[in-house]
Amino acid sequence: MGSESLTLDCLFHIFSYLEAPDLLSAARVNKVWSEAAETASLWRRMCLDRWAFCNIANLTPGEQTWKKYYLHRSKLENRIASGRPSADYICKPMRGHNGQIVGLAYLSDNEHMFDAGKLQSIVCTASTDGTVRAWNVQEVRLTCV
Repeated sequence: MGSESLTLDCLFHIFSYLEAPDLLSAARVNKVWSEAAETASLWRRMCLDRWAFCNIANLTPGEQTWKKYYLHRSKLENRIASGRPSADYICKPMRGHNGQIVGLAYLSDNEHMFDAGKLQSIVCTASTDGTVRAWNVQEVRLTCV
């Protein structure tokens, strides 16, 4: 029995046991395998298995697929993992909440101007203590309470 006799459902079932690199390799076998490997539910499951929270809306509109989300977020994680502390990135604590942080938003855009038009990157956090905080990322200081 050759691979051409396997149905999409059968391929999908087999592919559900594969990790991302293997799934990407399988997609290069032929058109049918490629179609099965592109199944959104496969990539969605991998995303949710790997990360507790996935915000697919962060991708460019029109390109919001679970596969692209998985590949993009994995690439970011690899960059961070291979980065050198203090050379490639700086980690600093952001204190100011008494409760657990339950929401976070990153703002860095021409629409979000602070301090007389000077562009800044801002991280806003919401907490179970009922507070919202805004942090200047460059200076790691509390901007608003």
